[in-house]
Amino acid sequence: MHPDELLSLFDRQVRFEAEDPLSDRQESPGVVRIAPLDEGARWGWVIWSDLTEANADAAIRAQVDYFVARGQNFEWKLFAHDRPADLGARLLRHRFVEGESETVMALDLRDHADLGGPAPHDVRKVTDDAALREVARLETTIWGNPHNWIVTELGAELLLPGEPTVMYLAYIDGQPAAAAWIRFYEGTQFAALFGGSTLPEYRERGLYTALLQVRAAEARRRGYRFLTVDAGEMSRPILEKRGFIALTTATEYKYYVGQKRD
Repeated sequence: MHPDELLSLFDRQVRFEAEDPLSDRQESPGVVRIAPLDEGARWGWVIWSDLTEANADAAIRAQVDYFVARGQNFEWKLFAHDRPADLGARLLRHRFVEGESETVMALDLRDHADLGGPAPHDVRKVTDDAALREVARLETTIWGNPHNWIVTELGAELLLPGEPTVMYLAYIDGQPAAAAWIRFYEGTQFAALFGGSTLPEYRERGLYTALLQVRAAEARRRGYRFLTVDAGEMSRPILEKRGFIALTTATEYKYYVGQKRD
């Protein structure tokens, strides 16, 4: 599939149509937002927009008003091809804070039968609270800020019927060394990769690839065709070697209603 066609399919199925079982998907003119059912959750999101110069500012104000009324921080995820072209600048004028930009990458599993074989390391599915706490501890150590939300928010996802989210821990000599998870968007052809974080002392030992292998295998088993990932600079070269292609870039714009809660 041509990259432009794949991007269009991604926009429609993942950004516009996909449902989140723990959130309320809401459409308004030119915008799709995700409002967590738990109003105490860390973040809400604007995940899709198609605006014009004439209506962009009003749409931004409407989203700000909605989440301010909930008392909830939210993130507007801006993709490079979203309109209008100056949407990022408009968000900044409305007191959003620009965050990281990542490369949105995708892989067609039909074209890469080699991906998804046995993982070359000890990779285990997270199935209990103790392992989930290990993931939170590992991510906190790697990134230097608390990741307790993994226990609460991702923990709730792991309990949902049908396992729309699956998490894995990779071990070296019996010690947790890396973690990653995958979300399956029901009714679409896409599964999304998250995490892929490794403790510094265990890097360059193939753990990232091992976690990629096991997640690709699960996606293939469930009949999903495409894997997607928002890749940082460290991950992109590894993914390119595995056949992932760049579709676009995405930048997070965060609006803090109250105290900053990352």
